[in-house]
Amino acid sequence: MRLEAALLEYSYSQDYSPTTRAWYRSRLGAFAAWLRSAGIADLDDITPSTIRQYQDYVRTRPSGRRGRGEAKPLDSFTVHGHTRAIKSFLNWAVAEELLDASVVKRIAMPRRATKVMPVLNPDQIRRLTLACDSARDRAVLAVLLDTGIRASELCGLALDRVFFSADDAYLLVHGKNRKSREVGLGRQSRQLLHRYIHRERRAPQEVTAVFLGRTGAPLTPMGLDRLLYRLRDRTGLRGVRVGAHVWRHTYAFNFIAQGGDVLRLSRLLGHTSVATTQGYLSAFSARDARRGQSVFDNL
Repeated sequence: MRLEAALLEYSYSQDYSPTTRAWYRSRLGAFAAWLRSAGIADLDDITPSTIRQYQDYVRTRPSGRRGRGEAKPLDSFTVHGHTRAIKSFLNWAVAEELLDASVVKRIAMPRRATKVMPVLNPDQIRRLTLACDSARDRAVLAVLLDTGIRASELCGLALDRVFFSADDAYLLVHGKNRKSREVGLGRQSRQLLHRYIHRERRAPQEVTAVFLGRTGAPLTPMGLDRLLYRLRDRTGLRGVRVGAHVWRHTYAFNFIAQGGDVLRLSRLLGHTSVATTQGYLSAFSARDARRGQSVFDNL
């Protein structure tokens, strides 16, 4: 079967969310372009050796934009992601009897480097919060920190998925792979979110998104990113990463530091596998080790 036809059929067969669909389209599109440059046009011509060559290509391909500093090779997480997308496509082809199963079995997933995830410290969080000049901005930071939800989940949050009561408050979040989960709100985030919705938020009745941009349209992940970095620039915290995923890391790190268990954290974050959540546990362990006693000071 022709590769382009197989990729198109695969995209039709998967019931992915728009964000997940775009993730696979990006990686499989890059793979298809590389195959074309290598003269491979049929699905039958893909071998384990082909995948290894592509992994080497991705691994050594420089990243970054011209004029913005020296380009660096892509990291192991990026190579792993490309391979995962390719294996998903090839596993589909095997299930459709378009490809021999031995091809996929002989494709090894590349190892990912162990890295300490960036988190915000209490002083940075305090300074970013003080930089807020609206109830919306304070509510955004409070929800990110208190729930660890993704940028797409925060921007996709609708009014009818926010629940307040005298003794409880929570969000019904629609996450990846169309899975919904409930995440609780603490006293402070509940108060800030309620204040924003009922005092500051102004929108036509048909606009149901909780968080709105400056024009009154629903806030987008790109708009959220601009908001977070605008707050950072006000504080003078140069070089500090403050994107929504860093807040997610910060939530997870502090959840574990405060005695939470990994299984519960996995459910709250909406991870499909607990193995994904173990990465946050590794980040906590690395920082915990760093804060150990000083041999020199105690000599």
